[in-house]
Amino acid sequence: MELQDRLFGFCLPLSLKFQEFSLIFENKMNVAYFFKNYKKNLKKLDNLNICDII
Repeated sequence: MELQDRLFGFCLPLSLKFQEFSLIFENKMNVAYFFKNYKKNLKKLDNLNICDII
């Protein structure tokens, strides 16, 4: 399954920086891993809507 297809269900107004988003999913390819660490990452990331990235 394509990464974009997997992430479409998670199209939420998250705060992300594109590079960190790419690293998280290219290295881990694990949506659960990201959301587990979402609150921790939120404090240091710039505002960017995940829907804009997809």
